[in-house]
Amino acid sequence: MASETPSKTRLTIHLTLWLLVGNAISIAAIIVGAMRIDMCPIQPKVPVYLIVAGSLGVAISLFQAAYFILAMRDLDTDSTDKCFVYIHIILTLVSFGWFIAGCVWVFKVWKPDYDPTSGAEYCDEGLYLFAFVSLIIQCITQGRKCCCG
Repeated sequence: MASETPSKTRLTIHLTLWLLVGNAISIAAIIVGAMRIDMCPIQPKVPVYLIVAGSLGVAISLFQAAYFILAMRDLDTDSTDKCFVYIHIILTLVSFGWFIAGCVWVFKVWKPDYDPTSGAEYCDEGLYLFAFVSLIIQCITQGRKCCCG
């Protein structure tokens, strides 16, 4: 029993660090999208994409952490396992659909005008590049998961 406590403590520390580091980009996406909500007239859905994508990222992480905690405390049962599996599938499908929508909205306006005086062709550079780079990283990581397992 004494060896079990340090192991659970270590797992709790790893979980906490994983939540902090893993959610940093999601929280940054929410902040960038919210602070620049009206700063992309060429495609007003870009900041909305970041807010929702970041929120989904945080929700999925918290959901996975809750499942991990239940499993660690041996509170998971067949019914909770099934419930978590169904909710995870739904969250994953919604997240994937939102990713596709983000790709369409962001890549469609590649190279917007970063000059705020340009009117309808303008998109804030930080906002656009954050969305663009985060989508490229997701494409690479998802492609790697599909190809390399």
